[in-house]
Amino acid sequence: MASGSDLPPGHVHVFPPVGGESTIIMLDVLFLSMTLLTLLHASRSASPRAGYTLALSGLLLGLVTEHLSLRLGGTHCHASGLLVVSECSSLNSVLFYVPWVYVGITCAKSLTSPTSWSFPLITGTLFFCLCGVYESQGPSMGWWLWPKPDMIVKEGCDILQFGELAGDPGNLVASKHAYDALFTRVHGCPALAPYFHFAFGWGIAFAYQLTSFRGHPVLLSLLGPALGMLWDPPVRVFDYLLGADQAAAAASIMAFFILLPLIFTTLSSPSSPDLLLFSIPLLNTAFFGYNAAFGNGAGVIDTNLRVFVLTLCAFALVLYGKACGVFVGGRGGGGGGMDSDEVLQSLIDAFTINHGRGPTGEEVEQWRDTFAEAVAGTEGKKDGEEETKYTGNGWLDRLQKDAQKDELDASNTSGAFFVFLTVIQPPACVLVAWWFGIPFEYALVPIGTHLFMFFVSQYVLGTCKYFDITGETTFFPLIAYSHMTGVGGLRSTVVTTLALIWCTRLGLFLGWRIMKRGSDWRFDKLMEAPAYNCFGWVAQGTWIFLQGFAVWHTNNVAPASDDIGLVTYVGVAVWAIGLGCEHVADMQKTKWNSNTKSGRQTTWMREGLWKYSRHPNFFGENTNWLGIFIASGCHPVAFVSPLWSWFFLVFTSLMLLEKRLDKKFGGKEEYEVYKQNTSGGFV
Repeated sequence: MASGSDLPPGHVHVFPPVGGESTIIMLDVLFLSMTLLTLLHASRSASPRAGYTLALSGLLLGLVTEHLSLRLGGTHCHASGLLVVSECSSLNSVLFYVPWVYVGITCAKSLTSPTSWSFPLITGTLFFCLCGVYESQGPSMGWWLWPKPDMIVKEGCDILQFGELAGDPGNLVASKHAYDALFTRVHGCPALAPYFHFAFGWGIAFAYQLTSFRGHPVLLSLLGPALGMLWDPPVRVFDYLLGADQAAAAASIMAFFILLPLIFTTLSSPSSPDLLLFSIPLLNTAFFGYNAAFGNGAGVIDTNLRVFVLTLCAFALVLYGKACGVFVGGRGGGGGGMDSDEVLQSLIDAFTINHGRGPTGEEVEQWRDTFAEAVAGTEGKKDGEEETKYTGNGWLDRLQKDAQKDELDASNTSGAFFVFLTVIQPPACVLVAWWFGIPFEYALVPIGTHLFMFFVSQYVLGTCKYFDITGETTFFPLIAYSHMTGVGGLRSTVVTTLALIWCTRLGLFLGWRIMKRGSDWRFDKLMEAPAYNCFGWVAQGTWIFLQGFAVWHTNNVAPASDDIGLVTYVGVAVWAIGLGCEHVADMQKTKWNSNTKSGRQTTWMREGLWKYSRHPNFFGENTNWLGIFIASGCHPVAFVSPLWSWFFLVFTSLMLLEKRLDKKFGGKEEYEVYKQNTSGGFV
């Protein structure tokens, strides 16, 4: 059951769990209870919708993180309990993320201003506190397994893995990269595990700041971990410059950034205690503290680890207690009805988030004097907006409406933020390329080309007229290059041919259209500010890298294959339907738009294919890339292409076009009927 003598220092491998299956069931019940308390608190908060969004972000983060790490990295295997999401992914392993994210973000907002530099760091500290007491004793208890020196996590595990790990169907195997990252362990726990939980908290909080606390759950669950990965290079720098191992580097960096906001900021606390919110971390620390000191772990866990767990439990209770106001006088709260001070604090927080500064003393006094009217007015306005805000026929309309609210442009976003969004794209793309084994040039060449064209457009031409043309003339030679330097094979030739035909048609059409019309209002907006323009150009370079994933993977990563069967024929057929639909829709719209300057239309297109779909050209675009994915052999990595095509169109072209049409024609009965009865173009 316990660790063997042949394991490296710090490693343990405990199976089955200490105390048997009943201990895993106890974890299931604990995290299910914490999740229910989380949802109850969200329902009784000042903004239930925001609370549910936060909780859903946690759930999606759990599902994405658990399954990507299992199937692409083979990092760990959770013991089974009441219910399993999949083999090695138990109910408790996913549910824990819901209270983890919700309580961390909510309590951090109580301790400091949500717009301050300290907010992400304090959130990271709260994440570490809640998870650290669980994570640190999990390996010794056998709640989950980490990779052994032979890189096998669990023998006889029939879980589906992808990429380099797919070749061993009988075991859960760790990748070389994952094993190296998890090798340095302290009492069985990888040294980087608590460090990256801190980093995840920082990343999710920063993602909320970037989206003004109105982000979509899917976006936040993906953006948060991506931002958290920015904490990986500092550990490597410590190793390179000082020769420090992972444990020393991670502990030093995390300690510094935990202490930084505690020393240089004054932590606030609500005027009345929120006992319902505090009950969530209280349950967590009580369970794991008891397990380490008196429960099943008392005879298993090392004394030093026990001291660490109990100390972290005490620190967590103090920090969460302050965030929930349990150390101040006043009557009990708990997310229920709010008194005037709580409403006033909510108004101050909302004002700070929206304006980037705190309200003046005069403004606060005015709010205090008009408390009842302010609350009633705010609630009434929100109710009215909810009734009329979402028109259309389904979830896609609601999704793109949310995207419209959060659109970033030069009028509502600082240049510094656009610079940040620009700078983060190249390393993020390189990281993705490295993870999936894609040659770096497919990320760096399009981004570099578009960065050069930004300077040309901004400072030489004074126009973004050639935005689309640059994209396609960069894409075409990259596709051809990937085939010429690739693995070869008939399948590679088919995929390359389909992509080149698509690129040629689209490039010729977009080039002809811009030359005929002379401008495009979507690209004219980019010229409003240099930082905004630079972000737009670099983002198109990122689009090329991700859009071509199916091509890069087929030509340069997957084994050469001459196997052309039914799947390939189906893929070509789907591609042809998509390409035909896109071309017909483009021609119909071009004929309808003839002799009308871009953005000056006095009605909307509803003829031909546009009678059945508001965006049949986008439907064709997505179908085209779905066909290329199928023709490539349906490898999961290649699915990035159709997925990114859908995501990018929803949050760029579709969002901009729908927003413009709604602004022009919204409220007109004929337009509302058309929108209600006509598909958005994707489903």
